[in-house]
Amino acid sequence: MRYPSTPDPKRSQEPIRRTSSNGSRTYTINAVEYPSVTTVLQIVAKPALLGWSRKVALEKVRHTLLDQMRTGERLAGITPGWIDTMLEAARKRPDEERDQAADFGLRSHELIDSVLRGEETIVPADLEPVMEGFDGWQAESGLDITATEQVVCSELHGYAGTFDAVATRDGEGVYVIDFKTSNGIYDEMSFQVAAYAQAYEEQTGQEVLGGYVVRFGKRKPEFETREVDLEQGLCGFLGALALWRTLRKKQIWR
Repeated sequence: MRYPSTPDPKRSQEPIRRTSSNGSRTYTINAVEYPSVTTVLQIVAKPALLGWSRKVALEKVRHTLLDQMRTGERLAGITPGWIDTMLEAARKRPDEERDQAADFGLRSHELIDSVLRGEETIVPADLEPVMEGFDGWQAESGLDITATEQVVCSELHGYAGTFDAVATRDGEGVYVIDFKTSNGIYDEMSFQVAAYAQAYEEQTGQEVLGGYVVRFGKRKPEFETREVDLEQGLCGFLGALALWRTLRKKQIWR
């Protein structure tokens, strides 16, 4: 699949430095360091992720045992050392799948951003379902995307982040959009979009009329859209931000 090239509008340059370390990201803007929205939201418990990790690890154990049986060696080849190796591989498997999913999501976001900026783009075969879902969403959403990859900062609350798109409807209003390739849409995603909307309003003085999380299927062309309650979502994010700061200071014990 190929998308045609159109002129790429100039985008404003800002004195922003992004730093990532040990899974956390910070933004340095005008010599002030801010935690990223996604880093703050790592503090939110994700019970579904724990269940998924157990499932992936146990599936790795099962498949390894079945493969051992198919070799004909059966139990004779199962030694204490073999068991330790198998369990270590099972322990690592959830992280491997998580990293693969993160890479897929990053490539999808970069591809969508490239298309929206009007660059001539060739879509890899594994990302075709995502792009077909994106095309379907664009056709049905009634939203016109006016800017992509927006870096925003809330000086009032002390955080920064990057969201995927700004849109209007019928040429009016401002809407904040974040794209996902996850297996579902989760509550903390609403906190994320609401935090972006708050920061965008602070920076631009424009009221954000709505926020959306849009999820695209990885294996078949589909999309799912959820509108965010920006007021409630911001309450959730600010609660997470307060908890993140409290635990980070490690001054909770006398």
